[in-house]
Amino acid sequence: MNIKVEIYINRMVFVAEGIGRSLTSRDNFSSTRLLVGDFAAAQECLKQGLNEIGATGFFKLSKPSLEIFPKELSEGQLSQVEIRVLKEVGYASGAKKVEIIHGGKVT
Repeated sequence: MNIKVEIYINRMVFVAEGIGRSLTSRDNFSSTRLLVGDFAAAQECLKQGLNEIGATGFFKLSKPSLEIFPKELSEGQLSQVEIRVLKEVGYASGAKKVEIIHGGKVT
């Protein structure tokens, strides 16, 4: 299953196979300077969103592929650290493949 994830300040929007969900994090994962300032809170929000749209669960045979679109706090280009954090959050949430898409680039 391919899933598009848009990340905003303390909120994620999930779109997969015609299903869309917006989820606001219980615990803030963004800080004043970083879109993902709290790894654990971002991972929990992503896991919950993937579960709500049916991408993960006990009976799922394959892991989802994620396309992550950072939408705020990313003026210019993302740093290598920001790209790595977004990828690690995706993999830690159970994805088999994670791509970060920003400014027309795919990483």
